[in-house]
Amino acid sequence: MTNADKWFLKMHQIECCNTGYGYNGQFVGFPECIDNRCEVLIGFSVIEGRFNDLDLTGLNIIYAAMWPKAIYQGDGIGVFFVDQAAVSEEQLTAIAAIMSGKAGGQPFELLAGTFSALEGPVLKDIDINIDEKYTHFSIRDMIQAQHSPLISPLTGLEQNIYMSYPELSLMGQKSKLANTRLMSINYGRLNFKHNNCFAATTIVNWSN
Repeated sequence: MTNADKWFLKMHQIECCNTGYGYNGQFVGFPECIDNRCEVLIGFSVIEGRFNDLDLTGLNIIYAAMWPKAIYQGDGIGVFFVDQAAVSEEQLTAIAAIMSGKAGGQPFELLAGTFSALEGPVLKDIDINIDEKYTHFSIRDMIQAQHSPLISPLTGLEQNIYMSYPELSLMGQKSKLANTRLMSINYGRLNFKHNNCFAATTIVNWSN
């Protein structure tokens, strides 16, 4: 890896986080999270991607992390998993460089500075299903993440609600909000379980 390495990733991003549906931390800096910790599971499915001339299309990745306070206050621990079903050694090296922030580019370079420990890539069998209403991803006996639609408590009807960041490509320009029906992980120090909290799906376009 050199400073001349170039990468880009266009991906489905499936996010689960232990905060409220509005994700207050994105707007005022201090998330209203359970036990004041930020805990997140994110599934990525690469629609199109390259590291220099190496094709990364079709890879599936799960990013799991926990911070004791707000993310920017640091001291987080994290891990990222790569689906072992169809990944070469060259692709694994490229994903490691990108996800660790060592290849530069946002958001991974920025996030790397918030961790006291970041592990990966860890090879596992990953199941990801992109669905209009019931998106989910998992690693058997280790990670479960399930989305379900937001339901109005007044009418009982499904709500189609979007969050837009038209001038901030880092977050994805338009995210569909949902309910985290379940998010859980049991891996080393990353051990948490939540339901009925923030969820969002979007397509991100990131590069260095």
